[in-house]
Amino acid sequence: MARIELSATFLGIRLKPWDNGPGELPTIIGNAMAVDSTPSRFGVKGPADPSDLVPELSYRFFGKWTDYTNKRTGRTEKQFQFSDYVREKPATREAIIAYLVDAGKGNGIGQGIAEKIYALYKSKTIDAVRERPVEVADRIPRLKTERAEAVAVVLKRQEGIEKVTIDLTGLFSGRGFQKTLPRRVVAEWGTRAAEFISRYPYALQAFRGVGWKRCDDLWISLGLPADSVKRIAWAIWYECKSATSSGGHTWHNGLYSSSSGIMGRVARLIPSADASARE
Repeated sequence: MARIELSATFLGIRLKPWDNGPGELPTIIGNAMAVDSTPSRFGVKGPADPSDLVPELSYRFFGKWTDYTNKRTGRTEKQFQFSDYVREKPATREAIIAYLVDAGKGNGIGQGIAEKIYALYKSKTIDAVRERPVEVADRIPRLKTERAEAVAVVLKRQEGIEKVTIDLTGLFSGRGFQKTLPRRVVAEWGTRAAEFISRYPYALQAFRGVGWKRCDDLWISLGLPADSVKRIAWAIWYECKSATSSGGHTWHNGLYSSSSGIMGRVARLIPSADASARE
């Protein structure tokens, strides 16, 4: 089944998240609602930080529809099984206020102040706080300028993370990478992650479960030069690391051997490497 994108409002977690082990996000099962899909209210399931999924906020979920049998009622229900998600810019009054309250935690923007800001700016509320925090603070009693500016920083970072997560999800889609990789990559390299990986896909080998083959396939699919010295260098690094891991030493006899040495194995990974190394 093809991977699809679904925009929906998250309604809340239904069951206690279960742990997937060290370094992995827990799996959550919750409820969501979408105006432009059938059914309008449905279950969602996938890896997530429970604190990231805030009730009444809108998200774009990436995944597929599945059938779920409710053990309590015995009925078959539609469930959207997602592999990743990003927040979307809210559209309704409730969603805008909830989005602003979440961004304003610790910076003086609670429910009451968020409602006052919305009363002034309506659908432009998020844009106003993000781009003109000083003006907003001047118009809202008890909202200090420095706190409004701090929330603006949070909103700008969220906007950047939303965009880069979508870019990475598209970059990795259909290539066998782990479902949680986009979020892990963003945590490591921030809002420039997609740009960085597009130039250095082999850097993904730093993440558990990502090997040479998938990174090399990504390199080729991005249209990067097959005979690049960088590609050969990464292949040498990979083979040296593999030999060290299996042999327990760092000295490699027969480095340029065409059969058993490091360059011999690199030449099997990249046929052009053997000729390049001897030039």
